Amino acid sequence: MVLTTFLAVLGKALQSIPFDDSTRRAIFITLGQFLCMATGILALGVPPLVSSAWFPPSKRTTATAIGSLVGYCGIAVAFCNGTCYGTWCGCANQFQQCVKESTQDPAKLIDQQLRQYAYFELALCTAVVLCAFVHFPARPPFPQSLASSTPHRVSTKASLKMVRKNGQFL
Repeated sequence: MVLTTFLAVLGKALQSIPFDDSTRRAIFITLGQFLCMATGILALGVPPLVSSAWFPPSKRTTATAIGSLVGYCGIAVAFCNGTCYGTWCGCANQFQQCVKESTQDPAKLIDQQLRQYAYFELALCTAVVLCAFVHFPARPPFPQSLASSTPHRVSTKASLKMVRKNGQFL
């Protein structure tokens, strides 16, 4: 969890660096986007692990479902936030009209507004990573069940052998 939030902040920080050279800026935006998307892989595995460690067996399914759906709700909010942020320049009408009324070059205006949006996202990610660093215990004060109290780790090699022998999985 802490690694995921840290990578998201690092990715957003790379996207927020104000370069004048568009090629260099595109490289850093792409690298930052790669780090942000790499966190998605880690975040997909977190809800089942958290629910198995923190919740009793009778509530794990609900906890896993809520943990998984929260991420998708966050994506939906991000899409809404991005479209609402399109009226940055203070116009109540469409964004194109706002660009027409501006005295700035449209490309520079859009670039400036995208930078502001990147700073906004960086601030949100920083708030989340600070919360994760301040309080994110590794395990609950007491185990929720016998299964969650004993660590069960299978090596990658052993798990691949088990999957290869499982006909239903194949």
